[in-house]
Amino acid sequence: MPESPNPAFASPPASFSAPPDPRSLEPVAPAWHTGIFLAYLAAFTWASASSVPEEGLPPGMSRVTFYVPALIFQWATFAYIWWGVRRRGVSVRALLANRWRGSAGFARTIATALAAWAIIFLGLAQAVEWLGVREPVKMRAIAELLLPRAPLEYAVWACVAITAGFVEEVVFRGYLQRQFAAWSRNQTFGIVASALVFGAGHLYQGVASAATIAAVGIGFGVLAYGIRSLVPGVYAHAWADLVPAIMGRAP
Repeated sequence: MPESPNPAFASPPASFSAPPDPRSLEPVAPAWHTGIFLAYLAAFTWASASSVPEEGLPPGMSRVTFYVPALIFQWATFAYIWWGVRRRGVSVRALLANRWRGSAGFARTIATALAAWAIIFLGLAQAVEWLGVREPVKMRAIAELLLPRAPLEYAVWACVAITAGFVEEVVFRGYLQRQFAAWSRNQTFGIVASALVFGAGHLYQGVASAATIAAVGIGFGVLAYGIRSLVPGVYAHAWADLVPAIMGRAP
């Protein structure tokens, strides 16, 4: 009698269908897959934090040197998440849950994205200013290190920003938030836990910035839960990453 294949590595179902409601408390990937992902994310975060030059960008060095590894990391992460959700018969399209279609739906998506950007980013930025928790020296150093200055750098930065908007919303709000919510049987825990992981991934920008980004993650988590879709959050996230290049300020 032939030996049964390991279910963790068995072929995915022929058809893909996510739990019907993005608020479902059903997991979207195996627990072991998420454990590996969290370890991978922690290792990459440590490596990126330890590799940030304290003196700024060396003379003559292009920022593209930083952007290209970021792109590779983002798409490698997406590929791993895509492979994991397939183990549960879930598609990335189902995670995105685009509920508003047609020209009217697109207009509604953009309007929601702009509102989310204004509330989550502009409102949060103002709150941070009031609380006085910014690290001005650290923020200036990050801006000098990361923000584009040359045409090629602007072009590659735009690719990074758009990629981050898509990949990070799928990973943190579409995948990780739902995993944490399913394990805890609590949607609030899912939102907060995934946001904390999201913020921790930005510790190279300093503790204050990482805490601010975690708060942004909570805002995006609430948005995704409230409208049952990731799509407006993808647009808002990408735009928020593009704005610093336009304004000349660190994200």
